[in-house]
Amino acid sequence: RIAVLDWSDSGQSDDALSQRIKDFLPKLFSKLNLAAGNAECSVNLAGNRLQRPEPLATLLRRMREAKVHVISMRLHKNQLGDDAMESIVDHIKHSGRDGKPLLELHLSDNRLTEVGVRKLVEAAHQCKYYFSANSTPERRCRALWLRCENQWPSIAEPQQLLDQLSADGLTVCLLPSKEYQPPAGGRARQLQLEAAVHMHHAFAPKSEHRVAPSETWSREREREKGGKGGKDWWWDARK
Repeated sequence: RIAVLDWSDSGQSDDALSQRIKDFLPKLFSKLNLAAGNAECSVNLAGNRLQRPEPLATLLRRMREAKVHVISMRLHKNQLGDDAMESIVDHIKHSGRDGKPLLELHLSDNRLTEVGVRKLVEAAHQCKYYFSANSTPERRCRALWLRCENQWPSIAEPQQLLDQLSADGLTVCLLPSKEYQPPAGGRARQLQLEAAVHMHHAFAPKSEHRVAPSETWSREREREKGGKGGKDWWWDARK
């Protein structure tokens, strides 16, 4: 099971997060089977007032030291800028080296520029871990699923950024969802397999890097709705 650390929508500042990490993280670790070395956690810090890199760096370092695999981080709807991405970049590098890579990173509705987005894409490519989408039995995305749309102020030329990244060998594939599977044998499928980073096509809606969903996949997704729930269990330190 994947533990979910939910500290979202509480309006907390960087200082409040630092204190919460100090007070509550040991309680989370006590509930996990750390001795087995396979503990997994999804972190949700969305909807707060986070700005600085230090609290995020502390949280992620503590997770790595405890051998907890952070599967996803939800940081959307904060006030994070390019400087804060240094903590995320550092984690991408270290966690990939340890064989516990971050698989989902949600940063929509923050204050990133082209510089911050590029740092993240570069880190994923340099990590050498991300490859072949949805190749695990749980259909997790082996590429880094990165959400960066709706920044404030808006990224002026997202298509130009993607083109520059591609020219530098830093391939990004835009998809309608992280689960989407293009038909085998086509150009879209090859692009998906080659890209170390997958992003939602809302980042650049008219981009040539965008892969449109097929009619067959859309019907399959409709049939999947209403199925069994996930395996996650929730741990909310606010309670």
